[in-house]
Amino acid sequence: MNGQIIVGWTDSPEGHSALDWAVHQALLTNRSVVVVHEMLQDSLGGGAGEQGGSRMLVKEKSKVDAAVHAVAERFRDLDLQIAVEVDAPSAGLLRWSSAADVLVVGAPSRLHPRMLGSLPEHLAAAAESPVAWISAGWQPSSNTNRTVVVGAMPTPAGRAAVRFAASEAIRMSAVLIAVVGSSRLSADGQAMLAHFDELAIAEPELTIEVDWIDADPAEALVGLSRRSQLLVVGTHHSSDRWSIRLGPITEEVLRRAHCPVITVARVHVSTAPTIVEPGKSSV
Repeated sequence: MNGQIIVGWTDSPEGHSALDWAVHQALLTNRSVVVVHEMLQDSLGGGAGEQGGSRMLVKEKSKVDAAVHAVAERFRDLDLQIAVEVDAPSAGLLRWSSAADVLVVGAPSRLHPRMLGSLPEHLAAAAESPVAWISAGWQPSSNTNRTVVVGAMPTPAGRAAVRFAASEAIRMSAVLIAVVGSSRLSADGQAMLAHFDELAIAEPELTIEVDWIDADPAEALVGLSRRSQLLVVGTHHSSDRWSIRLGPITEEVLRRAHCPVITVARVHVSTAPTIVEPGKSSV
């Protein structure tokens, strides 16, 4: 296995879809999966002191064990691990993000207004790794011509998004479509052209198509998401775990995209993960 995907699991429709996508992407890109279930200390009260808390912990562990066991039965060659922890979800998943190639979270459906200040938004702004947003009901695309779309901007986050999208496209044997919201002849356009040239030299196996647009970049990205497997956008990074500064284009894309979205806030190299025995839980 080469790298790992960490999924923040919850017993909810979007939580189950996040696990499904993480498994699908891991099989496609030859990665392992760590399923992390974070529980608040207050949720373990159980109404009967320490024993009630222990029973609640066992109950929660049984839920995630059942979900992961169902996946393991279908994909026996997949390296799949579980970690059940008592911690605030934001703090726990932010800690795990340093060991992830991609951190996967369930996101509210695009059919409903998103609430600013939601957990996924905090993670997108503060996580050490790229963050994948998966809505309830996600299903693998039936399109065999794989494409990864990226919003390309001459900013640190924009360049980081392009590099991550290129790496993921290579892993997925997909074409990379870079959407540039400026003229090819503008200063920003020339800067991105130079970046694409460097990328083509560094990754000769990568196929890049550049879409130069003079309209709303968010509208173009949402349109392309209808026929893409993955959409990657840069976002503001903040060391404040409560920050929700994602940027207007990213906000719009997250509300309306028709495929999974990965937000990238910084260049990231995953560190050595916490070792958990396959099939076991850690508390």
